[in-house]
Amino acid sequence: MKNEKDDIRRIEELLSQLPEREVPGDINDRVMDMIIEEKPSFLKRLKEMYYGTFVINIQPAKCGMLAAAVAAAFFLGSLNAGSYETDMELPVVSDLTSEASYYIGRGLYEGGEPERALVYLKRAAMLDPGKPEYGLWQAVAFQAVGDSELERKQYQRMVSKYPNYLPALLNLGHNQLENGDLDGALASYRQILALNPQDQSVLYNIGLIYKMQGDAVEESKAWRQYLSANRTGRKSYRAVSHLNEMGRFDFRTAQLGYRQVVIHPEALLSDNEALREHEISWLAEQYMRTPGKTLNIVVFDAAGQAVAKERAMLLREELLSLLPEDKHVNISWFGQAEMIVKETKKSALKQSVLVFSQPDNLTTLKERRI
Repeated sequence: MKNEKDDIRRIEELLSQLPEREVPGDINDRVMDMIIEEKPSFLKRLKEMYYGTFVINIQPAKCGMLAAAVAAAFFLGSLNAGSYETDMELPVVSDLTSEASYYIGRGLYEGGEPERALVYLKRAAMLDPGKPEYGLWQAVAFQAVGDSELERKQYQRMVSKYPNYLPALLNLGHNQLENGDLDGALASYRQILALNPQDQSVLYNIGLIYKMQGDAVEESKAWRQYLSANRTGRKSYRAVSHLNEMGRFDFRTAQLGYRQVVIHPEALLSDNEALREHEISWLAEQYMRTPGKTLNIVVFDAAGQAVAKERAMLLREELLSLLPEDKHVNISWFGQAEMIVKETKKSALKQSVLVFSQPDNLTTLKERRI
């Protein structure tokens, strides 16, 4: 008994020296679900963590899961520490369950050792091909070591077996795009959109593919589809820029104080009440995040002054109904098309709207970011 207690004390001292790092978020639930009334000794549990792989016992599946969870805690912590040196040796891969191999492989990958990670991730995928995440991370490790061909083949095998597994589909599309297989990437991305129509990276990359292929019609559709679902972030501003460069101004940027926001002018001027109200609500929300007190709106309409004025007044009325009393809206209007010149391209917009504001005090007021 005394020797066992001494062993436990030494092991606890060793573990206490490990740096504190984040472990998998579900480790607590995993461990709590596996607790049984009669707990084995600490030494026995540590031993079974590594060598209980092929031992038939009362709860073999749960024991393997517990081993993987604990392995993740130890190895993700020690490997991510970088400069930490320890006498702890990695267990022999042939002695491990698929799940323990997976978590150690993930730990090695996160620790910047993808070559070593591959050994464990390959074994995890081999032992349990029914878990697609094992094969996925094997492909990710292939990418990390610079073998894009094996990476792609692994994703293709997974997609063949699991056609609706989005992570593999997405990474396959990215791999194909990076390696110049535009048609292949487009096919993968279209398959993803059938499952998840709002995937931001896919919508954006489809626009890039059509741009590289020189298909202006489909490119324009792609940017508009992207911006209909995504209005914030750098990619949104790039999408607007791509669209405007094509002479399309369905979406534009508006300068609100220090910030640029993406607006949909066609919606603001639409006769479709629901569409217009949705866009006005978006604009009001963005304007309330700026310290400025006055929003300026300029409406252009080739149908004449009266029509332009009516649209401007309607916009102001609907905006003011959503804004606090200390916010104001100034309007102006022109009974003509707006002329836009971008490099060598000239565009005449029969109906358009400009929106802008600036803070009352540029030196002291701050805006709230998106």
